[in-house]
Amino acid sequence: MSAPQPKPEETANNPPAPQDHASLRQLQAILLDLRAVLAEVNSSESFTLNQTFIGKAKGAIRTSITDHEADTNGETSENSDAIQHLQNLWCQMEVNPLLEAPEKATSDDILKHKDRLVAQIDQAIFYLGILTIPQQVNRWLNQSTPGYALPFHEIFADELPSPEARTRLLKYMAHAPNLVRGGMIDVEGGLIYRYARDWGTRVGTMVYLLAIFALFTGMVVGICFLAPNPPSGVTIVWPTKGDIDNLLVAWGAILVGVVIHAVIQLKKQSDAGQSMLAMITSGGLPVLVSAYSGKILLKLTLAIIALFALTFTMGAPEVTITTAFLAGYSLDSFIDLFGTTTEASATAQREALASQLGVKGTP
Repeated sequence: MSAPQPKPEETANNPPAPQDHASLRQLQAILLDLRAVLAEVNSSESFTLNQTFIGKAKGAIRTSITDHEADTNGETSENSDAIQHLQNLWCQMEVNPLLEAPEKATSDDILKHKDRLVAQIDQAIFYLGILTIPQQVNRWLNQSTPGYALPFHEIFADELPSPEARTRLLKYMAHAPNLVRGGMIDVEGGLIYRYARDWGTRVGTMVYLLAIFALFTGMVVGICFLAPNPPSGVTIVWPTKGDIDNLLVAWGAILVGVVIHAVIQLKKQSDAGQSMLAMITSGGLPVLVSAYSGKILLKLTLAIIALFALTFTMGAPEVTITTAFLAGYSLDSFIDLFGTTTEASATAQREALASQLGVKGTP
């Protein structure tokens, strides 16, 4: 069973994206290369070796900033202001002795002015990121399905090398209205979750997840009717028909733990100044479910695994509400711990069997 796909008209109904600003992307590449060169310069000799490139980069930057006219169609006023910030930064950068007259730069000039120039380049790269990266994010989201989590830091590390600058841009995009279309931004996790823009797809996703929940609940009940007859001498802690009520309560407790943990995480993100809760309030539960559909499906799968792990290791009568709730609340840690314990047990049994058979080494 696969998750509902977005309807064809969903992408078609999106507002038109602003132009690609190819000249700004080129300017961004020049600044990144210039910054990389300056970072390696530590003497007048090393600076002299790169004078030709620095001179050409200076001319290319001046041409790009001077000739570029901001296209504000579909952009916020803050984005348009980024052009003015770039122009102001360039006015400061071009009088820096390392750019104003590279051929005359001395070791003293490098010592005094390099760090300031690099910092200004970093700031210029950030403003270029404001102008170019949101458009790319929207293209990624338009080509993906609801529930997809876009790893922002990994994708845009080359265009915005500083992790602090990327986090700053994520916060900016989270608060700027309509800048990112169809995406819920998790600043702390560095992810942008795609959600469906039309109501029908959102409802379809909720129905799909409810069907998965019903299937898993049926598995909880059904497993009590499938108690095997193990060979003599083999003990299997398998639930029986009399354990159905206890298992259903434990299943509910695990899910409650998962939900409470998720709510607390959202509260933390809200306290950190992120806009996710505001988006949930404006879009309602269907938006949240659509954005997190992939994560919800994973959590449901891990929850059923956790329940069966507790059942077959402790015995169904021993699985209390508290134990199940804590397993759900710390689901990821529980699965990691259970997996590590199981792997260690399997390794020990392999080694014991190999020893009995006289086999040296284990696969």
